[in-house]
Amino acid sequence: MKFITSTIALLLFSSLSFAQLLLLDVRSQEEFDAGHAYGAVHIPHTEINEKAAVLLKNKDQKIKVYCKSGGRAEKAKVALEALGYKNVENVRTLKNANRFAPQ
Repeated sequence: MKFITSTIALLLFSSLSFAQLLLLDVRSQEEFDAGHAYGAVHIPHTEINEKAAVLLKNKDQKIKVYCKSGGRAEKAKVALEALGYKNVENVRTLKNANRFAPQ
């Protein structure tokens, strides 16, 4: 019984932790439309300052940012941090972001 209770607690904790993760695609609209990580939020890197406050409410949320090669994602990461977001990581590419997407 203890094993089952521990397993359920671990699953709930994992689900809550994962639910707080946000994938942020900062590529162009055309790139996003051609394919993106499941569940990703789209804000082109040039629109971070204008749209972040509206679309990314929780500044403590874990945000994994990606683009084609990592350059735009790094610019977006720096901009988000300047806006007060605390848990931003540049995961560089769509392929890398897909590792964090819900299945």
